Amino acid sequence: MPEEARRLSVGRILKPHGVRGEVKVYPLTDFPEIRYAPGRSLLTESGSVLTVEAARPHQDTYLVKFKEIADRTAAESYSGLDLLISASEASELPPDTHWIHTIVGLRARTPDGRSLGMVREVLRGGANDVYVVESPSGRDILVPATKEAVELVDPDAGELVINLLPGLLDEGEL
Repeated sequence: MPEEARRLSVGRILKPHGVRGEVKVYPLTDFPEIRYAPGRSLLTESGSVLTVEAARPHQDTYLVKFKEIADRTAAESYSGLDLLISASEASELPPDTHWIHTIVGLRARTPDGRSLGMVREVLRGGANDVYVVESPSGRDILVPATKEAVELVDPDAGELVINLLPGLLDEGEL
């Protein structure tokens, strides 16, 4: 898929807030003040374009008023939809960090070339992220995203090199 066609989620509309069309958005970005700035246009996964009129933090969410959503009834139809940007709008990352969408789908292997499977998802939170690698047998291998466990992340080559730390696999699993 061309880079300009790839979309990244920067938030999820949870539900309406009040009766004037405001919605509660769970941010899926480190930069909500930029992503939800007045005048900013966001695409929904259903293809609608929404323009931010106003936004403010509210607990662990943002309350956002979009110009295209006039009232609570209209807001209800957007519940559960992701707010998207094109990948070309993503912020530049520091060295040795990667966007989740570039990690999911990578082939995981050991430093000596043994296949471990494919990265199915990245779990966020806690002390560090965790890569969920689906092994050929269908078993999930949970790999902490640490320098000790992950030797190399190479999206261009389509692979992730994992050091087999004690307890990562069951005895004789490979």
